[in-house]
Amino acid sequence: MSNVRHKLASLFVLGISILIGWIAYINFGIPDPNTVLLTRATNSARRAMIEQDWESALNVLAEANKTADPNWELLTWYAVLLEKTGVTSDAIVEQATLLTKPEDMWITYGMVAILADEPRLALKAGQTLIDQNIVSVEGYFLVAQAYDIQDELETALQYYELTLDTIEQVSGHEGIYITVRQRVAQINIELMEQEVICC
Repeated sequence: MSNVRHKLASLFVLGISILIGWIAYINFGIPDPNTVLLTRATNSARRAMIEQDWESALNVLAEANKTADPNWELLTWYAVLLEKTGVTSDAIVEQATLLTKPEDMWITYGMVAILADEPRLALKAGQTLIDQNIVSVEGYFLVAQAYDIQDELETALQYYELTLDTIEQVSGHEGIYITVRQRVAQINIELMEQEVICC
């Protein structure tokens, strides 16, 4: 199940990277060198993270941060991996937050944390989003994912249901809606199977 979550998170992050590159290409005719660097660095880091080679991922991002203009997304990825390896990254998170909307930074932080199999960091990102915006689809989703990774299925189910309730209040979250509906169904089946085995 953990590999499926990693693959889903990888696809989400890859999709965002491709979208950023496409937007740059459409707007400027040729990709911005920093966008190309961002895409290459995050793709390389993602591959290393899937292989659980945290040092290689960290090195790729550190090198990209030295080469590129200050970029909130590279800084966010780097901050998560520093935390993964036990190094505090509060100053880097603060710097990334100054370069973009805090909501964007925390969504990326949470998704990278899920990819890094760091539920504690995903929970921090989700809770920060919820605290900043009571109608935060991504916040509830990240909290649900954090509990799901830890196999706390009943708590994860509660937050997935909050995610669905929140989606009803806003528009534009079809991908999350489909993902959550499927996961809610799976969790309900898993919980029923646990009851059958238990009793």
